[in-house]
Amino acid sequence: MPFFVKLYLNICVMVMAFAITCPAFANDQSELSKVQKAISATQIQIKNTSTAQKQIGVSLEKTHTELSNAQTQLILLDKQQHLSLQRLTKLQNQLDQTQTEINATQTQIARLLNAHYRNQQPNSVNILLNRSHIEQKGRILQYLRYLNRANEQVINQLQQQRQQLIRQQQDLTTQQKQLAILKTRQQTLVTQLSHAHQIKLQQSTELEKQLFHQNQKLQKLKADEKRMNALLSRLATTKEKQKIKQQKIAIHKLSEKKTPQTAPASTSSLTAEDLKLKADDHEVHVTGAFVSQQGQLYRPVNAPVTHHFGTSRTEGGTWKGLFFATTPTTVRSIAQGTVIYAAPLKGYGNTIIIDHGDGYLSIYTGLADIFVQSAQTIAAGAGIGKSGNLPDRENGLYFEIRYHNQPMNPLSWIN
Repeated sequence: MPFFVKLYLNICVMVMAFAITCPAFANDQSELSKVQKAISATQIQIKNTSTAQKQIGVSLEKTHTELSNAQTQLILLDKQQHLSLQRLTKLQNQLDQTQTEINATQTQIARLLNAHYRNQQPNSVNILLNRSHIEQKGRILQYLRYLNRANEQVINQLQQQRQQLIRQQQDLTTQQKQLAILKTRQQTLVTQLSHAHQIKLQQSTELEKQLFHQNQKLQKLKADEKRMNALLSRLATTKEKQKIKQQKIAIHKLSEKKTPQTAPASTSSLTAEDLKLKADDHEVHVTGAFVSQQGQLYRPVNAPVTHHFGTSRTEGGTWKGLFFATTPTTVRSIAQGTVIYAAPLKGYGNTIIIDHGDGYLSIYTGLADIFVQSAQTIAAGAGIGKSGNLPDRENGLYFEIRYHNQPMNPLSWIN
């Protein structure tokens, strides 16, 4: 095969490999879809909180109406009790006045009887037996009858009035007791409704605060995710630029070489340059090693997983990796690779990103210390840092695996 034909074929193969490994718009759209899903999940959470707040508002309005009605009833009971007390006081005064009149009348009668006894005035028998004229006797007897009847009528009327006032007083006393019981019940109801109203107010205030914090966390989540994706995009762009540069250098060197001798047909149809290029293809070699270890990769830390891939986050969105809850401990690389980032990242704390080839990245965040530096080659299981805590103060390690910037479930990769 002519040299230039082989050179042309090699160039086509490298261009096709570059086109396949280059981060494409499909990957960007996939990552954008992930971000949108996380944002959508947070928005649903905010919507649920808003719905709960509206329900509390309706309940709050209901308890407010019930409290207002109870307070109105209590005011009416107070007025009725006050009027009843006024009537009872007036009735008591009338009863006292009647009793005074009865006492005065009885005193007057007693005084008349006493005077009659002292003056030795003749009674009806004496009048009949004396020698007075018959007409005079009749008039005297009639006067005595009128006087006795009048005294009896006065005393009877006063006694009846007194009994009537006593009954009215008893009725008012019973009414006062009933009003007192109703007032006590109404005061208890007002207290209960007031307490329930205060609880609803507190719940409404808490939901408003929760909604405010959720919106703040949503904005922070969007900003953190945007920074992470921007960083990965920059790292991917830098890597592709370096790869293009290396491919151009390789092509240039290949074009400067003399035409090699054809290898024996019995062994291979490729040239020595072709074999050399294939052997130097480090990315294909690393990729095969990484993929072949799926399910057997090192655990970054020996600690339990408290937040799993795909589950909801309290601050909104979903976890795109795993969170290992642990005290400060050594963090290890899950596989062989090259450090492409080792520095603080806002929203994630100290962060290390390792490139394992063919678009596979492992991400370690929330580190207390970093033991490696950018461009350093790392062996599988090597210590790269010490775990610390995330910016929200949760102690442990947050860990992700991404393929062309698309998050993958780390549990299907690590041992």
